[in-house]
Amino acid sequence: MDRPKLRPVEAVPVRQGGRVYVQIYDPARLSDKLLIVPQPMMFLLAHFDGAHTIVDIQAALLRQFGELVHSDRLREIIRQLDDALLLDSEHFRQHVAAVSEEFRACPVRPPASAGAAYPAEAAPLAETLDGYFRAPGGPGLPGRAGAEASLTGLIAPHIDFHRGGPCYAHAYKAVAEHCPAELFIVLGTAHFARGALYILTRKSFETPLGTMPTDAALADALAKRYRRKPFDEELVHKTEHSIEFQVVWLQHVLRGRRAILLPILCGAMDERVGDNASPRDVPEIADFLAALRDVVRESGLSACTVAGADLAHVGRQFGDEFDLTPQVMTDVEQADRALLAHVEARNADAFYDALRVDDNARHVCGGPPIYTLLATTNATTCRLLDYRQATDYEAQRAVTFASLALYG
Repeated sequence: MDRPKLRPVEAVPVRQGGRVYVQIYDPARLSDKLLIVPQPMMFLLAHFDGAHTIVDIQAALLRQFGELVHSDRLREIIRQLDDALLLDSEHFRQHVAAVSEEFRACPVRPPASAGAAYPAEAAPLAETLDGYFRAPGGPGLPGRAGAEASLTGLIAPHIDFHRGGPCYAHAYKAVAEHCPAELFIVLGTAHFARGALYILTRKSFETPLGTMPTDAALADALAKRYRRKPFDEELVHKTEHSIEFQVVWLQHVLRGRRAILLPILCGAMDERVGDNASPRDVPEIADFLAALRDVVRESGLSACTVAGADLAHVGRQFGDEFDLTPQVMTDVEQADRALLAHVEARNADAFYDALRVDDNARHVCGGPPIYTLLATTNATTCRLLDYRQATDYEAQRAVTFASLALYG
């Protein structure tokens, strides 16, 4: 491998014994390896971009450090990274093909985050989720279902429950009390899509609370109406948490009530939209929005659309070059609330324009599912239920998120 190319990885600085190291891992979890390397090695890895040859890399290291690293040593590092499935290589592609085949053969989508992001047993999980309703700032446990309003849409976080639990509780209390839907269309953020705008699966979702059935016939009808290939990147569903977390909460608040699922992962839109006035001007997006509206209407099922979507990701850990301070987070909140005002107005294009006016400088990852919800909803009102920030000044990272309910 003469031009090594590192796959998209997460690099997290850590301190050990007074020295700085970097943890490197695959956020898509196609590799389960965790590497810890000295910080100076990041200079080397930055040149594993598929463009630099081994000779190029040797020359760059010599200029930077004044020392020649022999090609045998570089090839050994390349071999170790390839063995860890962290390089874009034939070995990695063979692994993906095998994992894809295994996932396609699985009758359900097993829980990817049970035992890590939330308890793996039903009773402790239910107790944990109830605790978020009762937590300070939580909404209190749901009351009896009422008929005074019909919830048709929901925006909830997809951050881990430890940081976002009470915000989830605000969202799912609305489901428990105001949502008679038979079908839940769950739009998740596809953090690791390889170019797909929308990714479908026919698989039902299994969690410690049971299995929520997916309407496979409806998924097939949507794919047929869309006239493209939304199952091609189905493997992304295997480890993506943004839908799984919503399913856990739905199962908890529905308390055994019969309901079916239509899971849809939403990929990044920015490159496809480009200079177009609206995402609706892009055929691949407009056709999907129309197909989704049509197949849901023709199903005759009462439906609620859920967008699992976080907001801003700011701080040095997310690539920002400024220090995270309370004033920065105040400014972020102001910008977030201005963005959410467009959601409350149910204006999909104004929401998208607000994201791109500064080139999405706050790294809002929930844009595609929120846009898709807003562009397909018939809701007449939308209300902000809760807004929060999970800020770690020491680690220089912050994630913001909110819950909103759409009625009508």
